[in-house]
Amino acid sequence: MKINIAAVIVTYNRKKDLQKCIEALLSQTFKLSSLYIVDNASKDNTFEFFCQENKIEILKIIESKEYCSYFTIINNIKVNYLRLQKNLGGAGGFNLGMSKAYENKADYIWVMDDDGCPSLNCLENLILNKELSDYLAPLVLNIENNSELAFKLDNIQTIEDIPKNKKILEGFACPFNGILYSKKMIKKIGVPQKELFIWGDESEYHLRAKHNGFNPITIISAKHYHPKDRMILEKNIFGNKSIVYPEGDLRKYCKYRNEAYTLKKYEKNYKIKLMKKIIEYTYFFTIQKKMKLKDLGLFYKAYYHGIKGNLLEHARYVK
Repeated sequence: MKINIAAVIVTYNRKKDLQKCIEALLSQTFKLSSLYIVDNASKDNTFEFFCQENKIEILKIIESKEYCSYFTIINNIKVNYLRLQKNLGGAGGFNLGMSKAYENKADYIWVMDDDGCPSLNCLENLILNKELSDYLAPLVLNIENNSELAFKLDNIQTIEDIPKNKKILEGFACPFNGILYSKKMIKKIGVPQKELFIWGDESEYHLRAKHNGFNPITIISAKHYHPKDRMILEKNIFGNKSIVYPEGDLRKYCKYRNEAYTLKKYEKNYKIKLMKKIIEYTYFFTIQKKMKLKDLGLFYKAYYHGIKGNLLEHARYVK
């Protein structure tokens, strides 16, 4: 029986990275059934570049208020290019792409950002292990140095850190980086929460899956390549590196709001953990950053909105 697998890529202003990812998807040893490309209102002529590079013949166009769908076929794979009217963030992009794939009866949905690139047998190695979990992940390696992980998994930072007899890593995944979700899981927990916009939407979805009994498994033989994690952690009041200080008000706001929202939603002792975070960041902005009161005010506002479940205020920071 044929397995219906849909891939979903969310892209924004990275047309060359997107093309590399598309080429890898179209060349998989285990063939895709369909591909959904969600273009978050890119401003670098991503759609035109996509059409030119792939010699696209548009077969059908469906327009709506939020996006325009362009349907085509490449290498006998159905492609739906969803061109959004405005940027909905990674969360909105994955929400739309995964919803479309699920509505069109995909058995599995394979999701990734545009700057990631799967090895040619990545999907095959994931599918070979589909009986292990409804939430399968590849090993995500640094695209510039394949001997190290792009994102640290617990204490594992390099391939050498993985015991040689290990074929899987239970309980670990890098959400939205080549992840294979089953329709069973999506039917139960839904799709990513679009209101989270960016930064933390993947963590919320990961925790939602685990909270509902879907534990991730990383398949070591399945490789996915991605730029090294560039997030810098700064020391907190206790001397531990746990403070995240993104650039730009939008990133700061979404990171802090989504963190508070997710902590309250999934942590048992969330009040204690929220208070600890508030103390850490208050010290960070007033002492370590020498009275950065504007950023402290933004943090307090974001945390308050997250705790109250107000997920609409990020719009004022979108330029």
